[in-house]
Amino acid sequence: MKKNNIIKIAEIGLNHLGSEHIAKKYLNKLINTNIDGISFQIKSEIFYKKYKLAFKKKDQSFSKNFREKEFFLKVLKKNKFKKLTLSNNFYRYAIKKCKSNNKLIGFAVQDTKKIDFLNSQEISFYKILNQDIDNKKLIKMISKNKNALKIISVSNDSIDQIEKAIKLINQKTKTIISITDFNKKLNLKYLRKIETFKKKFNLKIGYGNHSQVKSLSRVLKFKPEFLLMYVKLDNKVKYPDSFHAICLNSLRKYLKIFI
Repeated sequence: MKKNNIIKIAEIGLNHLGSEHIAKKYLNKLINTNIDGISFQIKSEIFYKKYKLAFKKKDQSFSKNFREKEFFLKVLKKNKFKKLTLSNNFYRYAIKKCKSNNKLIGFAVQDTKKIDFLNSQEISFYKILNQDIDNKKLIKMISKNKNALKIISVSNDSIDQIEKAIKLINQKTKTIISITDFNKKLNLKYLRKIETFKKKFNLKIGYGNHSQVKSLSRVLKFKPEFLLMYVKLDNKVKYPDSFHAICLNSLRKYLKIFI
């Protein structure tokens, strides 16, 4: 029995750096841990068009509003542009590998062209990123999948925004709200939302960590039903999600807190 029945998701996100070889390393390491699920992030085509244009112009303002700005600024200063994308064949491989090892597999997807493909693969869950909470087209397309869980990532979003997203999904038994605190130092204000939102929405409530990893044990007190944690392969490499990601060599130590 899991302590507090917390479902633990390792978010690879874009930390594979667009390399299928690196992405496979993540998978091979994660399936041998007590993690319950694994997720990838898929950015939109528009994002990469703007990213490439900014790279050509060396326009550093492109990344100023991104939480991953340090990573993208580093790329803009280099002489080589690379999309952080993986092929459908790789995703098929990852989905099959996760299923055969009894792991959940999900995607934080912004590219609507990928949704039909992902639906055909019977994935476990979608994550709706915080910046997409008002993206009606995306949410409606995701909601066509009646089997996958839908995790709505929220931070300072209004109750009205959250309620509209829940209504668009229209699948309460498949809907989860994940509280996200983007402050480097974990703020109790966000953790308290776990209890508040359980009463307000009568849904499963999770917590998505973007703060100091050493603060994770404080989350237990508030009893989230899902915990989403970014992971990285190496502490020396700069990844899109680096500061708040757990190095895979240390993951087992953190998982012991939640088992």
